[in-house]
Amino acid sequence: MTVFKYDHVHLRSPNPEATAQFYENMFGAEVSRSLYPAGTPFAGQSRITMKLGGTSFYIAPTDPRAPNGDPPTAPHFGLEHIGLTVDNLDAAAAELKSKGAHFTVEQ
Repeated sequence: MTVFKYDHVHLRSPNPEATAQFYENMFGAEVSRSLYPAGTPFAGQSRITMKLGGTSFYIAPTDPRAPNGDPPTAPHFGLEHIGLTVDNLDAAAAELKSKGAHFTVEQ
């Protein structure tokens, strides 16, 4: 039987740089930047790669020919969230709040 492992996750954002900065500031993601090559729909635009918790994330811009619609209401299909694990949830939540994070649900 073939064993499948996560290699990477693609994210779409109307502002990839702001998205990368959020993950970098909040979670310490390692962000690298390059340019999309000629011949691609995003040629010359910033190409952002991010490492977080051992997983690679690619943050791509939205397609300029097909702007995004309104976000779907829950429950919906597609990426709903990214789950992260920490050793101390209370300490992690306090740290994120000190950086300006807002939580939609708290217990």
